[in-house]
Amino acid sequence: MMKKKVFPVLVIAALLLAACNGCSSFSKTTYSSLGTAAIAVNSTMLALDDLYQRGYLSETAKDKIVSVHEKYRIAHRAAVTALENYVNAKGDEKADLKKEIELQLGVVTGLVAELNRMLAEYEAKAPKTNSVTEGE
Repeated sequence: MMKKKVFPVLVIAALLLAACNGCSSFSKTTYSSLGTAAIAVNSTMLALDDLYQRGYLSETAKDKIVSVHEKYRIAHRAAVTALENYVNAKGDEKADLKKEIELQLGVVTGLVAELNRMLAEYEAKAPKTNSVTEGE
Protein backbone atom coordinates (compact mmCIF):
# COMPACT_ATOMS: atom_id res chain seq x y z
CA MET A 1 0.00 0.00 0.00
CA MET A 2 2.11 2.92 1.26
CA LYS A 3 5.53 1.34 1.45
CA LYS A 4 8.00 3.23 -0.72
CA LYS A 5 11.64 2.32 -1.04
CA VAL A 6 14.05 5.08 -0.12
CA PHE A 7 17.10 2.89 -0.66
CA PRO A 8 17.83 4.18 -4.20
CA VAL A 9 17.69 7.78 -2.95
CA LEU A 10 20.04 6.96 -0.09
CA VAL A 11 22.44 5.24 -2.49
CA ILE A 12 22.45 8.32 -4.74
CA ALA A 13 23.04 10.57 -1.74
CA ALA A 14 25.87 8.32 -0.52
CA LEU A 15 27.47 8.39 -3.95
CA LEU A 16 27.20 12.16 -3.99
CA LEU A 17 28.99 12.39 -0.68
CA ALA A 18 31.68 9.96 -1.80
CA ALA A 19 32.20 11.99 -4.98
CA CYS A 20 32.27 15.10 -2.85
CA ASN A 21 35.58 14.48 -1.14
CA GLY A 22 36.60 18.14 -1.13
CA CYS A 23 33.09 19.55 -0.95
CA SER A 24 31.90 22.32 1.28
CA SER A 25 30.24 21.81 4.60
CA PHE A 26 27.04 22.99 2.90
CA SER A 27 27.12 19.92 0.65
CA LYS A 28 27.84 17.58 3.53
CA THR A 29 25.15 19.14 5.73
CA THR A 30 22.65 18.91 2.89
CA TYR A 31 23.53 15.28 2.29
CA SER A 32 23.07 14.52 6.00
CA SER A 33 19.77 16.40 6.10
CA LEU A 34 18.41 14.52 3.09
CA GLY A 35 19.52 11.17 4.49
CA THR A 36 17.96 11.92 7.86
CA ALA A 37 14.71 13.00 6.20
CA ALA A 38 14.60 9.79 4.15
CA ILE A 39 15.11 7.63 7.23
CA ALA A 40 12.50 9.55 9.21
CA VAL A 41 9.93 9.33 6.42
CA ASN A 42 10.60 5.64 5.87
CA SER A 43 10.00 4.93 9.57
CA THR A 44 6.88 7.11 9.62
CA MET A 45 5.45 5.44 6.53
CA LEU A 46 6.09 1.97 7.99
CA ALA A 47 4.24 2.97 11.17
CA LEU A 48 1.37 4.45 9.15
CA ASP A 49 1.23 1.31 7.01
CA ASP A 50 1.02 -0.77 10.17
CA LEU A 51 -1.95 1.32 11.34
CA TYR A 52 -3.57 0.89 7.94
CA GLN A 53 -3.00 -2.88 7.88
CA ARG A 54 -4.54 -3.15 11.34
CA GLY A 55 -7.62 -1.25 10.14
CA TYR A 56 -7.05 2.00 12.03
CA LEU A 57 -6.86 4.26 8.97
CA SER A 58 -9.72 5.01 6.61
CA GLU A 59 -9.23 5.03 2.86
CA THR A 60 -9.57 8.83 2.98
CA ALA A 61 -6.78 9.07 5.56
CA LYS A 62 -4.63 6.69 3.52
CA ASP A 63 -5.17 8.80 0.41
CA LYS A 64 -4.14 11.98 2.26
CA ILE A 65 -1.00 10.26 3.55
CA VAL A 66 -0.09 8.96 0.10
CA SER A 67 -0.59 12.44 -1.36
CA VAL A 68 1.71 14.08 1.21
CA HIS A 69 4.27 11.30 0.74
CA GLU A 70 4.28 11.78 -3.02
CA LYS A 71 4.88 15.52 -2.58
CA TYR A 72 7.74 14.66 -0.21
CA ARG A 73 9.26 12.24 -2.74
CA ILE A 74 9.16 14.87 -5.48
CA ALA A 75 10.75 17.54 -3.26
CA HIS A 76 13.39 15.11 -1.95
CA ARG A 77 14.27 13.99 -5.47
CA ALA A 78 14.53 17.64 -6.58
CA ALA A 79 16.84 18.42 -3.65
CA VAL A 80 19.06 15.41 -4.43
CA THR A 81 19.27 16.45 -8.09
CA ALA A 82 20.05 20.06 -7.14
CA LEU A 83 22.75 18.84 -4.73
CA GLU A 84 24.29 16.66 -7.43
CA ASN A 85 24.32 19.66 -9.79
CA TYR A 86 25.72 21.91 -7.04
CA VAL A 87 28.61 19.55 -6.37
CA ASN A 88 29.51 19.56 -10.07
CA ALA A 89 28.86 23.28 -10.66
CA LYS A 90 31.42 26.02 -11.02
CA GLY A 91 31.29 29.71 -10.16
CA ASP A 92 28.04 31.69 -10.23
CA GLU A 93 25.93 28.65 -10.98
CA LYS A 94 26.52 27.40 -7.42
CA ALA A 95 24.62 30.36 -5.88
CA ASP A 96 21.43 29.61 -7.84
CA LEU A 97 21.68 25.90 -7.08
CA LYS A 98 22.23 26.62 -3.39
CA LYS A 99 18.99 28.64 -3.36
CA GLU A 100 17.17 25.76 -5.07
CA ILE A 101 18.52 23.28 -2.52
CA GLU A 102 17.48 25.51 0.37
CA LEU A 103 14.00 25.90 -1.12
CA GLN A 104 13.58 22.15 -1.60
CA LEU A 105 14.94 21.41 1.88
CA GLY A 106 12.30 23.76 3.30
CA VAL A 107 9.60 21.85 1.43
CA VAL A 108 11.04 18.49 2.51
CA THR A 109 11.18 19.61 6.15
CA GLY A 110 7.58 20.79 6.08
CA LEU A 111 6.35 17.55 4.54
CA VAL A 112 8.32 15.40 7.01
CA ALA A 113 6.67 17.39 9.81
CA GLU A 114 3.24 16.90 8.21
CA LEU A 115 3.71 13.12 7.94
CA ASN A 116 4.85 12.99 11.58
CA ARG A 117 1.83 15.07 12.63
CA MET A 118 -0.45 12.68 10.76
CA LEU A 119 1.19 9.68 12.45
CA ALA A 120 0.74 11.24 15.90
CA GLU A 121 -2.90 12.01 15.12
CA TYR A 122 -3.74 8.53 13.88
CA GLU A 123 -1.75 6.78 16.60
CA ALA A 124 -3.67 8.76 19.22
CA LYS A 125 -6.94 7.45 17.74
CA ALA A 126 -5.81 3.81 17.60
CA PRO A 127 -6.58 1.53 20.54
CA LYS A 128 -3.69 1.18 22.97
CA THR A 129 -2.09 -2.24 23.51
CA ASN A 130 -0.21 -3.42 26.58
CA SER A 131 2.61 -5.22 24.80
CA VAL A 132 4.37 -5.41 21.50
CA THR A 133 2.85 -8.79 20.66
CA GLU A 134 -0.67 -7.91 21.73
CA GLY A 135 -2.82 -7.27 18.73
CA GLU A 136 -0.88 -9.56 16.40
